[in-house]
Amino acid sequence: MIYTQYDLSFKNSVKIILPFFIFLFVFLFTFWSNPSLVPKLSPDSYGYWSLAENFSMQNEDSSIRPWLYPLFIRLCMKISPVNWQISISLLQIIFHSFITVLLFMLFKKNKLNNLTCFIFALIIGLNPNLQVYTTYVLADLILAVLTTLSWFYILKINDKTEWNYNLIIFSSLFCALCIVTKLVGLLMIVPFLFSIYLVKGYSSSFLKISIFMVLINYSLFFCWKGYQYYQNPNPKVSKTSLITGAINWTAIKSGYVDYGVGSTLHDRLLDNGKIEKARSLKLNYSYTMDESPDFVDVFKSVRGDMVLVNDQEFAKKILQTMPIKIVFLSMAKWHSFFTKRCFFPDQMSFPGMPNIIRDLYTKFYSYLYRPFLLIFLIFSGGFLFINNYNNLLYTSFCLLLYASVIVTIASGHSGEFIRYRVWVEYVMWFVALVPIGIIIETTLEKFYQSKKISYY
Repeated sequence: MIYTQYDLSFKNSVKIILPFFIFLFVFLFTFWSNPSLVPKLSPDSYGYWSLAENFSMQNEDSSIRPWLYPLFIRLCMKISPVNWQISISLLQIIFHSFITVLLFMLFKKNKLNNLTCFIFALIIGLNPNLQVYTTYVLADLILAVLTTLSWFYILKINDKTEWNYNLIIFSSLFCALCIVTKLVGLLMIVPFLFSIYLVKGYSSSFLKISIFMVLINYSLFFCWKGYQYYQNPNPKVSKTSLITGAINWTAIKSGYVDYGVGSTLHDRLLDNGKIEKARSLKLNYSYTMDESPDFVDVFKSVRGDMVLVNDQEFAKKILQTMPIKIVFLSMAKWHSFFTKRCFFPDQMSFPGMPNIIRDLYTKFYSYLYRPFLLIFLIFSGGFLFINNYNNLLYTSFCLLLYASVIVTIASGHSGEFIRYRVWVEYVMWFVALVPIGIIIETTLEKFYQSKKISYY
């Protein structure tokens, strides 16, 4: 009886200590990657910064950037007017550490033992790509956190036999927050509803729930767009024009630059002396779909001018001439969403880390991303389907399919995939690792059973 009580007490303490230790370890490791906590800045960062300081609809960035991340920056400015950038890094590290603990709990729910859950949670928590974006003034990590929470509540909805309205409201609200963080989440509710349909089936209740979730999902978005249109009905740059940018550069990299003759973008390339180089470009199909140096040179020659890069006149000419072909050309790079490697913290990160540890860290994740990520995902899809893990299968892969297609269509430069993939990194690695954990534990269990039998 004493042993049983001690054993129960030990198990309860492990339930508390392990999540706390994971949170602390991931937090400290991420802090170590950038001890100054001064965040990195990119051209997009200055757009968010500008909007945080001035939410006026006359601000050009307000037409292409939703308000949630600039509001987050503004709150950090209020909390610490002098060190607001450090506050951003600190809060994003906390969010990242929290999501790592949440994934640890989800691994446990899939009946993996504590050690396996611990290792897998750290593989995700120490992921260098996520490490990089925890200390970046960009909306990508916040979007990843909100998307993971949306996915988590959809999983819980599908787990319940009855409809749970608390879970439905939470999942819908997190989806709504994703839209006002980055517009790539605009249709994310669709794959989630489809996954609910695949798991629970069609019914009148499902139809009512779907309408209810859609209304919540788009409530914040339409309020924002209504206010935006009222304040500035004719913005110079719109989100739609960013999509035309993807059309423009997909056509150019495929050698169809002259289909846009007479447009502002075509004329600028002519003036910059890049037109002949653009004409010589061809779409080279490969495993990673890395961009050619010539294309990068052409792209950089006009990159600073958002209106020019996203020239709508050029895009209209492309769509009029080759509407179907441009879709197939865009999707040609879809697979590289899963084959690109990742960014790593720079040499100034992790001060004091031995070079051998840094090399092991870099090589481990380099190989984990390529070639193993795509292999793990393909295997995971088959394993989950064969073993009837329908909830995890449909909820996760519907999201990953949506994200990969949206990013592929909306990106003219495949080098951007590494950044935009951060959006679903938590979910992607979770679903990739779960079947491996199940197989390892099943194999070890059979091994130990056979050892017991041979012993007796």
